[in-house]
Amino acid sequence: MKKPLLILLFLPMIGFGQLTYVPDSAFEAILESILVGNGIANDDSVSTNSIRTLTQLNLVGLGIFDLTGIEDFDSLQILECSYNNLTALDLSSNTTLTSLDCNNNQLISLDLNTTITYLNCNNNQLSTLDVSMNTALISLHCDSNNIISLDISNNLALSNLRCGYNQLVTLDVNNDTVLIQLWCNNNQLTSLNVSNNLNLTVLRCNNNQLMSLDVSNNTNLISLRTHNNQCTSLNINGATNLSTLWCQNNQLTSLDVSSNTALTSLRLFNNQVIDLDITNNTALRSLNCYYNHLNSLNVKNGNNMNFTAFNVTHNPNLYCINVDDSSWSANNWANIDTQHFFSNNCNPISGCIDTLACNYDTLADTDDGSCIYSTASHDTIISNISISWNGLMLAISGDYTFLLTNSVGCDSIANLNLTITTPSGILNIKNTEKTLLRITDILGREMPYKKKTSLFYIYDDGTVEKRITIE
Repeated sequence: MKKPLLILLFLPMIGFGQLTYVPDSAFEAILESILVGNGIANDDSVSTNSIRTLTQLNLVGLGIFDLTGIEDFDSLQILECSYNNLTALDLSSNTTLTSLDCNNNQLISLDLNTTITYLNCNNNQLSTLDVSMNTALISLHCDSNNIISLDISNNLALSNLRCGYNQLVTLDVNNDTVLIQLWCNNNQLTSLNVSNNLNLTVLRCNNNQLMSLDVSNNTNLISLRTHNNQCTSLNINGATNLSTLWCQNNQLTSLDVSSNTALTSLRLFNNQVIDLDITNNTALRSLNCYYNHLNSLNVKNGNNMNFTAFNVTHNPNLYCINVDDSSWSANNWANIDTQHFFSNNCNPISGCIDTLACNYDTLADTDDGSCIYSTASHDTIISNISISWNGLMLAISGDYTFLLTNSVGCDSIANLNLTITTPSGILNIKNTEKTLLRITDILGREMPYKKKTSLFYIYDDGTVEKRITIE
C-alpha cells in the first residue's frame, strides 16, 4: 500500500514542474493577469502548457525590458510589443509567428523566423536587418533605424516597403515586382530604379541625393514625392495616373507634365525651370512653382476657377501668364510678382485665319490681313483684228480660259468671250511690256483687288484699263 501512496503524492509536483522562465516582472505580471501564469506572482515563472496555446499576445506599452520566455509560445501567430524598452528580441523559435509589431523600442538586434508576413520594427536602433529568409514577407516597416544596407532580393511577395529615415546608400527593388508602396525617403540614395515595379502606386523617395528619376514605366503610380534631392532630370511621361507630384527643392530646368492628365497637385518650387505648360492638366487644382527661372507659364487648363492654391512668386523673368480668364485670375490670384500680369493669350500668332483663303494658317490666332483668295475675271471683246491675250494669239471667235497659280496655291482664272468680225492685223490688248503701277476705284482711291467692283488699272505707259471681275 505504501508504493501507490508515494505515486499519488508526487503527481502534483510533476504538473507544477512544467514552467517557463520569465525574468521580466512586467512580462510575468501580464501573463499572470491573463491566467497563463503559474498562480504565483513575481516568481519569474509561468505555466508552459498554458502559454503554448496562445495565438495572439498584446504587450504594448507595458515597460517590458526582456521577453525571455517568448520562445515557448509555440502557437503564437501575432505579437504586438511596441512602445517598450526592449534592446534585443529573438523570435527564431516561434515558427508559427506571422505578424510582429515591435516599433518604438530600443532594439539593436532582431532575430526572426521564416514565417513572418508582416513586420513593423520602426523607431529602433537597428543597424542591420536580415530578411533574406523571410520569403513570405508581404509588408516591411523599418523606418527610423540606423540600417546601412537592406537586401530584399528574395522577398518576392513584398508589396509594402517603408525603410525611410535610415542610412541606406543603395536600394535594389528590381526583383520586387509586386511592390505597391515604396517609402525610402530620408536616406542617402544617389540612384533608384523602379522600372520593374509596374504595380507601384505610391513612391516616396524624397530627402535623398538622387540625381535623376524615371517613372515612365510606372503607369499605376498615383503619388510621387521626390522633393529635396539633387535631380536635374525627372521623367514622368508614362505615369498617366499620377495625381500628386512633389518635386520641389531640386535642380530641374524643365518638366514635361503633358501626359499626366490626372494631376491635381504640383509642387515645383525652388528649381530652375524655364518653361511650364499645364494646359493638358485639366484636373489640376494646386500649383506652387515659386523660386524658379520661368519666362513662360501657361496655366490655361480650363480649370482655373477650381484652384485651391496658386503661387508663382520670385520668377523675375516672367511677365505674361496664360490663363483661362485674365479678369478672374487678377481678382483671385495674389501670389504673383509685381511685373506679372494675366492674359488670355500671351503669345498671339499673326497670320491669315480665314479658312477659305489660300494661305490659311492653322497656327495663327490673330488676323494680320494677309489672306489671299482665288480670283476669276470675265471679259468680252469684239474685234475686227486678231488679238494677243495673256501670251496667246487669238484670231478665231470663241470662249477662252487662262489659269495662273501663285506661290501660295491660289488660282487666278481669266475668262474671255471673243468675237472677231474682220480679222486683219494684230491688236495686242495686253502689252506684256507694261508694268502695273496701281489700282484705284472710281473715286481715284488706291485699293487692292476686289470682286464685283469697277476698278481702274493704271500702267507705266499711261494707259488705263477698266475691269470688273465677276465669279
